[in-house]
Amino acid sequence: MKKTILALSGIALMACNTEEPTNGVIVSGNVTHTEAPYLLVYDLSRSLADSPADTIALQDDGSFSDTLKMSGKKVNLIAGRKRIPLYFSDGANLDITVDMNDFEKTLRITGKGAAINNYLQQKSEIQKEIIGDTNHYMLSEDEFLKRITAVKEAQKEKLNAIVELDSDFKKKEEKNLAYEYLGEIQKYPQYHPYYTKKDEFEVSEGFLRGLDTLDMEDQSAFEFSPAYKSLLESSYRDLAIKKTAKDSTIAQDIAFLEEVSANRNEKIKNALLYDAARIYMSFSGDPERYYQTYDKYATDETYKKHVRADHEALLRVSEGRPSPKFVAYENHAGGTTSLDDLKGKYVYIDVWATWCGPCLREIPSLKELEADYHDKPIQFVSVSIDTEDAYEKWKTMVKERELGGIQLLADNAWESEWVEDYLIKGIPRFILIDPQGNIVNYNAPRPSSEEIRKVFEELDI
Repeated sequence: MKKTILALSGIALMACNTEEPTNGVIVSGNVTHTEAPYLLVYDLSRSLADSPADTIALQDDGSFSDTLKMSGKKVNLIAGRKRIPLYFSDGANLDITVDMNDFEKTLRITGKGAAINNYLQQKSEIQKEIIGDTNHYMLSEDEFLKRITAVKEAQKEKLNAIVELDSDFKKKEEKNLAYEYLGEIQKYPQYHPYYTKKDEFEVSEGFLRGLDTLDMEDQSAFEFSPAYKSLLESSYRDLAIKKTAKDSTIAQDIAFLEEVSANRNEKIKNALLYDAARIYMSFSGDPERYYQTYDKYATDETYKKHVRADHEALLRVSEGRPSPKFVAYENHAGGTTSLDDLKGKYVYIDVWATWCGPCLREIPSLKELEADYHDKPIQFVSVSIDTEDAYEKWKTMVKERELGGIQLLADNAWESEWVEDYLIKGIPRFILIDPQGNIVNYNAPRPSSEEIRKVFEELDI
């Protein structure tokens, strides 16, 4: 098994032994008509900051075989650009075959544990059939509720009709279906106005009623259901927003930690605190207060060790410290560029990737910023962290979108030493460095924010 790191989807990878480990799951099969050299297996129960994405090597003929220590896990198996939802029951031995030229019609899952996984494929198909190609968040409240209720009921009926499924899985999955339904309801008030461009929209009274009785301490659901975990995170974010509305001295990211700390289930509390800290501490406006708040409430020493290491890494990229250096990054215009080559001017760095929607939305603002400051003592640099298989896409996008500034490609995507030194867990990320190569702001305002122009003015750029 190959070890690598992807992220945010920020995703760390874990290697596996060739011998079957305790609680091992055997996965084998054949994938044809794919250019990808491996399959990815994402553990849906782990933090985005360090969730293992195992790579399963594909042989020249598309065959593969590996043993994963992931019993009891819900995962996504990624083949090319297609996702196969799977559940690894204890002792499962799955054989998976698919032709990527006709994915839906050729996907076959057999072997021990196949019944559960065929249900998951059928579950996905039910949603596609009922929702269709329509963006269901654009529907009216009544039609939206009608659609998602139909999905839930049809999936529940399918679940109960498969006699091969064990009772424990059925019990957990039935609760998961209810949580997926509530998750859709929770998203609607945000997504409906976004897609319909009706900024004034508000849901009717009682629309969110089902969320009022959400059990915030259901450990079994937390470990089994990604939908439940997402519901908890969203619920705590809502509580944090309400808290900051009453007390403007508390930032929302810190208020989130304080709200989560009230959860009496230690495993849930520690996992949510950890997930938040590993991903969002580096984005915080007050990372020191953020860390102290996390450290005050967290009790899991293993988690705390990782967050402490992140905190120490952030101290190394604080204001005034020498910037970590990238060396010989490929320059789209030809040759290579190192950070030392850019000394003498301020450097505003955009860390992005071709697959990152929020990154692409910043491009117009970045181009405008570049144009306004083209004759000022500042260099605009974009560092792509695209992986090797997206190399041509990066080359093409820079050209087609006429991206300005200095366009560079990191030497090893998320695993690049410079990226790790800056503790970059999510993108887009913007960094401002002074003419001497020292850090002005490791988490600078985005081009779309008026704050960046104020920063430039204060620095007399």
